[in-house]
Amino acid sequence: VHGELPSLRKAVKDLSMEKNAAIVAR
Repeated sequence: VHGELPSLRKAVKDLSMEKNAAIVAR
């Protein structure tokens, strides 16, 4: 379970980065 945390954080970070990119692109 502990090993899942870093990948989860990375997924959240990537998601927020995509969100920001979408906002900037608009």
